[in-house]
Amino acid sequence: MGGKTISIYIITTAISITIGLTLANLIEPGERMDVDTRTRLMSVYQDDASEKIEQELAIDLVQQIVEIVPRNPFNAIANGNMLQIIFFALILGITVSFIAKEKADPLINFFDGFSDVMIKLVTTIMYIAPIGVFALIANTVGEFGFDILQTLIWYVGAVLLGLMIQVFVTYALMLKFFTNISILDFLKAIRRA
Repeated sequence: MGGKTISIYIITTAISITIGLTLANLIEPGERMDVDTRTRLMSVYQDDASEKIEQELAIDLVQQIVEIVPRNPFNAIANGNMLQIIFFALILGITVSFIAKEKADPLINFFDGFSDVMIKLVTTIMYIAPIGVFALIANTVGEFGFDILQTLIWYVGAVLLGLMIQVFVTYALMLKFFTNISILDFLKAIRRA
């Protein structure tokens, strides 16, 4: 189960990256920006861009696999290292299944309650998030003018198109070939998420 979960995670991540890069290169939302606005943005964020460009891009597959195992699970959670979190959760779940049910139940109940708390926390944040997004957009428009909204609209369109392709093509094909679940049942089941 763990191997299948990690494999599906890696495969769907690779597919989504491919979709994202393809759409970004086809739509080119950044190219639709006014030259003056682009120049001002580059001057403001030049240091951040230079730092990102200088990062080493070499990928060591063995090192990537080794880094799936978290040295500190709490650090992995704090930094949002999803593969490490998934790996730790799988190992913890497997280990809990080996102990007596009466000893495992309090831990399972704890994580079940913790899951409910986290879902409630995320739901609350989702209600507040539009205010923060509005403030960020208002700040950006105030700094760079209304022309930047045109680029933002192209960017949002590219993201939405990518998400639709991932859900209605990638996931639909996976459901068709690997399960007996219909796409409508799948969409109903993930509606809340």
